[in-house]
Amino acid sequence: MRVRALVPAFGLLLAVLASAVPGAAQDEAKASGRLEPTSASAAAKKHFWAGIEDIENIFSQRGAKHLEQALAADPGFGLARVMYGRFAPGLTDEKREQEIARGLGDVMNTSGLELLVALAYRAWRPARPIEAQVLFGAAAELLPEEPHLAYYAANSAADLYERAQVLEEVADEFPDFAPTFNELVYARIELDDLEGSLEAAEEYLRLLPDHPNPHDTYAELLHRSGRSQEAAAHYQHAIERDADYIAAYRGLAATKQVMGKGEEARSHLTRAIERAADPAEKLELMSQIAFSYLGGGNIKAALRQLGTVGVRANEAGLVQAEATAHRHLALIEAVLGDRDAATTHLDRAAEVAGEDDLEQIAMTALVDAARGEIEAAQVAVERFEALYTYEGAALQRLRLKWAATALITLADTTVEFEGGEDAKWATAASVIDRAGPAGILAKVYLAEAI
Repeated sequence: MRVRALVPAFGLLLAVLASAVPGAAQDEAKASGRLEPTSASAAAKKHFWAGIEDIENIFSQRGAKHLEQALAADPGFGLARVMYGRFAPGLTDEKREQEIARGLGDVMNTSGLELLVALAYRAWRPARPIEAQVLFGAAAELLPEEPHLAYYAANSAADLYERAQVLEEVADEFPDFAPTFNELVYARIELDDLEGSLEAAEEYLRLLPDHPNPHDTYAELLHRSGRSQEAAAHYQHAIERDADYIAAYRGLAATKQVMGKGEEARSHLTRAIERAADPAEKLELMSQIAFSYLGGGNIKAALRQLGTVGVRANEAGLVQAEATAHRHLALIEAVLGDRDAATTHLDRAAEVAGEDDLEQIAMTALVDAARGEIEAAQVAVERFEALYTYEGAALQRLRLKWAATALITLADTTVEFEGGEDAKWATAASVIDRAGPAGILAKVYLAEAI
């Protein structure tokens, strides 16, 4: 796979960069086709590549530790410092920018090619801005045998269908590069190809059996397929490979919850909280405990837990975490029939994070639907769809909209389904199953049949 077709701006960018890359560096790149980061320390390079592997396989906490060791061995290792600033969990925004800026300063003393790669990593965001796609695409053109850059170039595409197509091409060209198959799992899920997702997950596990993330990914697919016992076993395999792998505790908790073992689920989440380094992640895990209580019917405990999350988020200055806690509280109160409390929580979330936040709009739709205010809910969904782009919003926000749409479908008496009410409820439930934590809350609506 060559990514030259992704963005027309590549050609101009390559021409500009070619003049900035010293001739020796260009010759070396042409000869090897691979990224050769600048450091005189063999230990630093070893930890750099170990860190990259962990980051690309969704284990940023351990990856950051490797990058810290790389920087301890070589404090002037610019590319390692840029990577640390971009991906290390738990850094403040100010600290993150300081590390990236310092790293770029060090990279300036290497080559234009290495600077290009550093700029690409600086631009990387989960929202997939076009800048990252252009820079990684240009870097992949200059280093055509480097799977890491081809992977990021493909994964930077904002459009889901384009990203899936180019990931398939990367997988064909670099069949031994494991992270591509992990991304293919989720790309195929979003394209409703569960069978293809399972095939990608199995190949990912075959390529990287000793890393925790392939077991976690495969477990998630097993869980989606209703194979809870097998899923729990693979989540446990992930934990056995590294006890600090937080995602496996989260997945194991979800599996135990489905199996009716709420107390056991919460114990796994508590273990994850103890090991998490990022304050925001700790609060998210606390929210998962609230959802566990909710799934078990303990509404008071869920409200109490989410209230604690909101307070701690406020104390820590974590705006999005505080807003999310209030939105979840609003939905629960709406389901319970307390319109005023729901409005109070929604207003607080809007005050903290803004009325135009896409998660705010989606949760407003959910709350309105739960209160039976169908026209208002539909207006919120339409507003969400007008503002939403895959580039500009996380998938979770789209899942919130799916949940809201499902509730509107149930509550709107003007909607008729062939097969009657049973078909209508089944359709709504299938959408809710894709909606993540919001789906758990939406299922309360289903159970209460409000």
